[in-house]
Amino acid sequence: MVGPGIWQETLKNVKNEKCTLTWNKARKLKNVKNEKGTLEEMEYGEKH
Repeated sequence: MVGPGIWQETLKNVKNEKCTLTWNKARKLKNVKNEKGTLEEMEYGEKH
């Protein structure tokens, strides 16, 4: 049987991992955008 504290720690780590991945993606997208607008950005701009 695993204690609830360990589960909370595990969940926290998983969430942090996802956040890190998201931030890295965002940072990369930002860099690409600085060089030349991303396709997503252009498509999004046209829809709205």
